[in-house]
Amino acid sequence: MLVAPEGAGKASAPVTLAGGTAAADITVTYCLAPITATETDDYKGVSCLSPKTKTIKTGKSSTAITVKIVDDSDPEADEAVGVVLMGVSGGGATMGNATGVVNIADND
Repeated sequence: MLVAPEGAGKASAPVTLAGGTAAADITVTYCLAPITATETDDYKGVSCLSPKTKTIKTGKSSTAITVKIVDDSDPEADEAVGVVLMGVSGGGATMGNATGVVNIADND
């Protein structure tokens, strides 16, 4: 689990290859899913109905998915958003763990 302060404005969730570097570009399709956080109130979403992609470039071993965090003034418990990897293509890549969690630490 990645922990990011609410006031940070964003969190970078790493996507890392197991076992070395990409022999060719690898495209990762992803979305964000609410766990306890609320889209638009706590984070800016990438809907699973309209997923986005990130690329792990040839010769690299990782990329990062940015989660934009909304800094509100509401005193509340820490909240979580899921980073869901929906698929990969290119470079002969296969997918392991498909979900990560970003915990948004309240600052109010």
